[in-house]
Amino acid sequence: ECPVGTYKWHASNELCLKCPKYSYANGEGAEECTCENRYYRHKDDDRSLPCTRKSLMKLHIEYSPALL
Repeated sequence: ECPVGTYKWHASNELCLKCPKYSYANGEGAEECTCENRYYRHKDDDRSLPCTRKSLMKLHIEYSPALL
């Protein structure tokens, strides 16, 4: 079981990973980390990515070369 502040995706012998930037795991045995207040991670994003101020979906729309 992983300690507070770390996670692993599923029960296994893998090492626990530290929560990405701007996220946390309050309890032991977390399968993923929760983004801090006002930070976001799109549901389809890899759980190892840091949380950002804007959802990555918005960033893709705002900065897509196809829209320029």
